[in-house]
Amino acid sequence: MTETFTTDVAEGSGAEPAPGAAARPADIFTCREVIRIISGVERRPPGERLDEYYWAELLAGCTESEVLEATWEHYRRQSRPIWPADILGWVAARRADSDADR
Repeated sequence: MTETFTTDVAEGSGAEPAPGAAARPADIFTCREVIRIISGVERRPPGERLDEYYWAELLAGCTESEVLEATWEHYRRQSRPIWPADILGWVAARRADSDADR
């Protein structure tokens, strides 16, 4: 059984950086850093199930700071592996919270 995750960020709506967020978009270098973090936390060899180009395509609507914050937040609270859908969900929730605060 395959689960499908969709978020506003994944669909492209709301893919602009949140106001006040770092304007630098997530790119291949951001995704390489996330993969380095994953490899260290999960004790995985680099490259196992991780393709920075694939991740960069999926996370293109996020900022660098959102992606890195979501990654560290995931590992502070979860013991399971992180996937792009986890990051996209975190970013969408955070943006919704910031929109509600306005």
